[in-house]
Amino acid sequence: MKLRPIILIFAALSFLGALLVWRSEPPSASEVFTSREVKTLSGMAAPYSTPKGVTRVRIKTNKGAIYFTDCLALLEVCSGEKGAQGPIDVHAVLLTQQEIWPITASVNGREIVNSASSKNSYDLFVEREGELYRLPLLLGVVLVIFAYWFGNRSAFS
Repeated sequence: MKLRPIILIFAALSFLGALLVWRSEPPSASEVFTSREVKTLSGMAAPYSTPKGVTRVRIKTNKGAIYFTDCLALLEVCSGEKGAQGPIDVHAVLLTQQEIWPITASVNGREIVNSASSKNSYDLFVEREGELYRLPLLLGVVLVIFAYWFGNRSAFS
């Protein structure tokens, strides 16, 4: 069995992964900030680290529901200690079933996020998420170059 077809299959899978990541962009800022489905949430917010090492914010409401958001949305919460909980009141739009984006947020009656800063943060979030397809695309290109360079050498010899 030759090695080139095996490497090219992995390159094709990497290109497919890049396409899927590219197509799964978050909604645009105009869709989020003109949405009529704004939820009011009150509860406790705490920063936490995901298994991939990304810091995010977990909001547990007084009713027991759990929502997540990016640290760009609530910088003041993320700047605190990991796992330290604090009370928060949020007006937010649902992006997915458990993912929210706060339009306004306040801690102990003090506003920490307003709609203008939230829109700017969301634009940064969309820009960052829009670039995630680059890694699998680069991997696919490297694998194609490696397959061409490696030639028709035998895989198990």
